[in-house]
Amino acid sequence: MQDDNELRGNFLNRREWGSYLSALQTAANYPNMIEALKLTRDWFTQSAADASNWLVDSTTELRDTLVGSTTELRDTLVGSAAELRDKLSTG
Repeated sequence: MQDDNELRGNFLNRREWGSYLSALQTAANYPNMIEALKLTRDWFTQSAADASNWLVDSTTELRDTLVGSTTELRDTLVGSAAELRDKLSTG
């Protein structure tokens, strides 16, 4: 009878065979995994930069709109106040 502890160069059970195949698949896929991670990082970085640029542009546009509206409102109020003052002083 053959001793099961003897090293024979083959696998003793299904678990060893599965571990070996898993290691082979991991080694074969390692370059693909690295490439996928790089592409994901690049995509995320670019998307974050695009979002940041959009946010800055939107904020700038909103600020310009609000400043313009505020300036127009102030000019209208100053003009209305001057007209009211003139009417009160003449009336």
